[in-house]
Parts: sequence; structure tokens; C-alpha cells
Amino acid sequence: ETMAEVAEKIRYGVIKGGTSVIYANGSSRAAVNTAISLAKLRQAARSLESARAKMVTSRLSPGPDFGTAPVEPGYLVFVHTDIEADIRNLPGFTKVEEYAQRKLVHMRELGSVERFRFITSPLFEPFLGAGSGTLNGMVSVGASNVDVYPCIVVAEDAWGQISLKGMSPGVQPTILKANSKNHANPLGQFGYVGANFWMNAVLLNQNWMTRIECGATSL
Repeated sequence: ETMAEVAEKIRYGVIKGGTSVIYANGSSRAAVNTAISLAKLRQAARSLESARAKMVTSRLSPGPDFGTAPVEPGYLVFVHTDIEADIRNLPGFTKVEEYAQRKLVHMRELGSVERFRFITSPLFEPFLGAGSGTLNGMVSVGASNVDVYPCIVVAEDAWGQISLKGMSPGVQPTILKANSKNHANPLGQFGYVGANFWMNAVLLNQNWMTRIECGATSL
């Protein structure tokens, strides 16, 4: 793993631990065996709107190019790549290729539905085997219980991050050259590259974020 991936996992670990949660079905993680739905996304929007959360993105107006579409102002949703197919199957899904102004919030943005813009990453790992024992066509690595995927919906200022560096640089690299011969490397055959860094993320307002816990449809 790269240093950037480690930092991303630190952020993800904090954000997915929020207290606000919506289950794709049932009333607990152990019951989940359903894919994400538009109804649950609208439930998330209602929760954020009631808390007077601020939208992260602004409206993209329609353009003159054929086949393009406007995009509503909205919230960001961070999801694992496994549920990409389920998101594309949501009613009203608009691919980034169809954005009128082609303004992406991130290079991994997948598309939008109503007030939501989806960003995917394989680093947003699921809770393996944490769902229902009835698979219902959902992904299960262990083939026994459904893997539960948190879809994290965030508004502006819902969370923050900080690099804890004090008097030292934020990143302290270490490079041991391969041609440096010693008792551990007598022939100068290998070297090491690494870095130390300190950082953390914090949930600023639990009411301005939520997560939808769902399954991923097997393909």
C-alpha cells in the first residue's frame, strides 16, 4: 500500500463509524441482503435536509451538446467499486460522460442521481460477512453471510482532517539505497523506501452525514 492509501483508510475508518445509519432493509446490519435503492437515498436526503446540512456541489446547467444533462446541486456519496453496477441501475442515473459541463468533483466520480454524486474506490471496504445468512443474490466472500457495504453520504463540513506535524515535517521519508552494502545486505541487492506521518480525521457534525448499509448484487 502507498502512503496515500494508508491515509485514505484512516479517513474512511473514522467516517464509516458515524452514528447515523440507514439500512437497505431490516433494522440492523445483520439483516441486510438488499442492494442500494433510490428510496433509501431519498431517506438520506430527508435526514440531511432536516438537519439543514449544506450541499457540497453546485448545479451544473444544461449545455448545447447533444445527449448532455443538467446535474442537481447535492451531496457526495462514497462507495466501494463492487456496487458500481447497482448505482448505474438506479432510476435517473446520469453518467459523468453526460454531464453538460463535465465538471467532476473527483477523478473517480461515477455519476449522479437526483441530489447525489457518487465517488467509488476499492479502498472503501465492506463489513465482510456481517449481513444476512440469506444471500438474496448479494455478494458474499465467504459464501455464508452477505457482505455489507457502507455508502457514506456527506454534506459540507460533516467531517475534517488534520496532519499532526508539530515542529517536524508532515511526512518523514526514509530511503535506504540498494547499493549500500552492510552485514544485512552484503551484496548490495536490495533497498527500502518508506515514510512516517501523523494524521487523523474527525466527525464534525453527525447530523450532516449518514451511511446507507447495503449489499452488492452478484454479477
